[in-house]
Amino acid sequence: KKTESQLASMAQQQLLGEVHADAARAEEERRRVQAAEQARIQAEQARIKQELAEQERLKAEALKATQKAKEAEEAAKKAEEATKQAALEARRPAGTPDAAPVVQKVEGDGGTVGDRTKSDRRVRGASKALEEAKVYLDSLEELRAKTKQFATDPAMKKEKRELDRAVSKHLLQITATRSQVRQKTQDMLTLLMSLPELKAAYCMQQICTKVLYQCESQVTKLPSFAFPLAEVIMACCHQCKPLFGHIIAALTEVCHVIVPRYYIYNATLYTSEEEYYKVMGYRQKPVEGEVGPNADADHRETSDEFVARMHGYVMFYAAMLQVDMPGQGHRGLLSHAWIWLARMLNHLPVKRLHISALEVFLKIAGYRLHQCYRRQFEKLLITINTEYIPKMQSLNDVDARAATTRLATYIQSQEFMQSPEGREMPEDDESSARRNEY
Repeated sequence: KKTESQLASMAQQQLLGEVHADAARAEEERRRVQAAEQARIQAEQARIKQELAEQERLKAEALKATQKAKEAEEAAKKAEEATKQAALEARRPAGTPDAAPVVQKVEGDGGTVGDRTKSDRRVRGASKALEEAKVYLDSLEELRAKTKQFATDPAMKKEKRELDRAVSKHLLQITATRSQVRQKTQDMLTLLMSLPELKAAYCMQQICTKVLYQCESQVTKLPSFAFPLAEVIMACCHQCKPLFGHIIAALTEVCHVIVPRYYIYNATLYTSEEEYYKVMGYRQKPVEGEVGPNADADHRETSDEFVARMHGYVMFYAAMLQVDMPGQGHRGLLSHAWIWLARMLNHLPVKRLHISALEVFLKIAGYRLHQCYRRQFEKLLITINTEYIPKMQSLNDVDARAATTRLATYIQSQEFMQSPEGREMPEDDESSARRNEY
């Protein structure tokens, strides 16, 4: 009996020993995997830092040579233009008026916008961007002209009010769940597809108006809302092709950085300072509580209010471009996002609005851009970090420097490797699910 008891005890001790040994091996394996992962992350960070340093060194070495070459090229162009102008003047009979408006070369920051007439020297940007913006704005005017009769016909007042109410209801009911995104998409498409052509055009016009309002009132305060709003709109655009162009046109009209362009201020180009701010997109609004002779006068929104409103439009636009759409391939509309970044960096001056627009755009679309472009996107961020951020930091503007700091933190902490808040939506609202259980 004693021997059996001892054997049982020894077996139990041996079993415990094996369990402890297995646990120790599992812990050792976990630590090894963790150390390997940490080493991989550190190596990746070291690689990016090394590339940043190397890129900065190469840029510094090439800067002088590039500057000299650019100066020589500009001097040659000016000489050539002067020669051509002199030849034209020599051939023109005395007293003959110019047959066409004066054509001048408008230089943009980081790029040339091409030949522009003197009457349109106020705007800067890539030449293709300026052409694209004009196409969008012209299409928006065509849509308004098409729907004007329906919108102003007193006999259609009731139908118009019902359409307005239906569009508002569907957009206001969008929430950050997959089930609600599908439901609101179906509701919007059912409404659009049930209408004849003229009423459908008016309905799309109202969708554009309501989406802009959602950008101003919701997205500016809750950036994550840009994702479900964009999901619904892009799903509708997939079935109703004209809607996408109308949405982009509406955004282009209220925000000049959607199709990147910039209006320079020159007293000779505007009748007043207020005209310049109006062209830039600033809004007039009444001041609440003001009394006296100016009580009914409108006042221009502040720069902070203007920039915040522009952020809402840019974040929604970025969310649209990063949506995974069926039939669009792996990259979808991200090529548009890449073009947008190139135009912003190459053709717009370093200003507060442009810096902050670049920051919020990357925070929304940077994750998908990195997924699709990987090394190319990382190289772009290196260029921003080494070439553009130093220019931004030199600005004597507290708000611009704050946006620059946020942008630099986004790049250096590699936030683009994590999905932004709001992009990954649950199937249903958990609070609603719990209520249904009861």
